Amino acid sequence: MLNLRLYLGDAFDILKDKQEKWKHKFRMGFFDPPYFVSSGKGILERPEGSFKRKGVRLHKGDWDADISDWKDIYKWNYRWLKLVKPLIAEDGTIFVCGMWNINLWTVRMAMEELGYSHLNNIVIIKPNAVPNLKGVRFAASHENMIWAKPNKDRYFAYWRMKKYSAPDSPSGKQMKDYWIIPVHSRTSVGEHPTQKTFEQVRRCILSTTDENDWVLDPFSGTCTTMKLCKELNRNCVCIEKGFYYADAITNKYKCNCGKEFKDKIALINHHNQSRHKRQFLYDIEKKVGWGDSSLDQFVDKGKLTVDIAQKQRDISYKKITKYFKD
Repeated sequence: MLNLRLYLGDAFDILKDKQEKWKHKFRMGFFDPPYFVSSGKGILERPEGSFKRKGVRLHKGDWDADISDWKDIYKWNYRWLKLVKPLIAEDGTIFVCGMWNINLWTVRMAMEELGYSHLNNIVIIKPNAVPNLKGVRFAASHENMIWAKPNKDRYFAYWRMKKYSAPDSPSGKQMKDYWIIPVHSRTSVGEHPTQKTFEQVRRCILSTTDENDWVLDPFSGTCTTMKLCKELNRNCVCIEKGFYYADAITNKYKCNCGKEFKDKIALINHHNQSRHKRQFLYDIEKKVGWGDSSLDQFVDKGKLTVDIAQKQRDISYKKITKYFKD
């Protein structure tokens, strides 16, 4: 039975709470932590007004602007890497997204302190990346990803990825550590300013897991990882603090009833007071790709229909009904 589980809450609290239950559970972890670039301070300090030009989007969200000092960023990355290490299987590995000039150097420092072994630096090349609008530097057209192992062993589906790299070749072709992936392939999960492409996540899953293995993503956004795990028949645990994002035009948070709020906390209070939690969970189900297998599809006048056991035989969903706190 395939298990897809979504936990709404703070990743640090949940990972700490599940240390014993999830020990050595996950064969792969996919991590896209905040880069902390939205503050524009600290290690990314820039001249006043340098990003005021229309069209330059620096602010990704409040979750990306909490920390500005590089020492605090290092401590933040050290904390989650320490919590994750005992949860990875003996032959499991992790992928960490980022950029070397922004956040990955602090991740690499923390890994060295915690005893992780660096396996590869994978370069994600974006041939259709956004140009440098101010014309003051080379256009950024790639991101990086660390592949590392916390334990002695590692699993790598070498022959599978060799065939994946060149499907028309009888013997395949060795996959290199640079992946050319267009930006437009990131769509159709849900609105998120830093969503990773389907192809990038798919390669990570295929290269380090087999069917029915467990995958962990504690900074899941709109759950791209879960959607790919469903497609590839892998079990998955995702953790996300919040699913609603401000409208790009109005910069306000909107409930399905039509009311708009200036911040996410006000929207959460509205949901709690108006009992809109069911609609909130339904929105999440659509974003993570649970689709027609959602429990809501089998409810008739408030009661589960008789075929619910048969419908849920192949996929088990853990729905979190306790509302998260921002």
